[in-house]
Amino acid sequence: AAQVFFDHGHYGVGLKRFENIVNTIPATTQGKTSARILIGFYYEQSKWSDVISWASKMVSIKELRDDSSLMTLRNTLYAQAIFNRANAAEKASDYTNATADFLLFQKEFPNNPSADRALYNASLNQQKASNLEDSMATAKKMIDTYPRSSLRADAMANLGESYEALADLGSAAKWYTELGTRFPSDKRSATALYN
Repeated sequence: AAQVFFDHGHYGVGLKRFENIVNTIPATTQGKTSARILIGFYYEQSKWSDVISWASKMVSIKELRDDSSLMTLRNTLYAQAIFNRANAAEKASDYTNATADFLLFQKEFPNNPSADRALYNASLNQQKASNLEDSMATAKKMIDTYPRSSLRADAMANLGESYEALADLGSAAKWYTELGTRFPSDKRSATALYN
């Protein structure tokens, strides 16, 4: 019945029925298919908070958690939903929530190819929210955690500028020197070495 409602555009009723199936018979094919439909529907509708909520629920149900293909789907959609929700918050100038989601993404998926970008974006959002010290700590964490990141030069330049804004010229010089030494071909390096 859930699929019939869903197929005919009665999504609210269909989703409630799929949710009921997941809650009552999660170990069955129907239960697992219902979980896939729910998280997939929310993802397709760009309802990032609902994807994140369902991802958490899926992990809390043993029968779903034990299904590796379902968990692969869950992890893929969950990761992208966190990152997308962070980007949406940033676009709406909600820097606090953007920061929280970027940090959550990096914490949950530290080996994801976008984990360095998440920390870098968190640092930028903290800076926009006037949390300069937090921003600097996050930038340092990104540099230390992801030594091969293509964003290291940007983070170092931001650290130099941040310390300069705080009138901590010794620390600013350290980061500008680091930028110039490690990234001599970066267009900011020549200027950085003379600051």
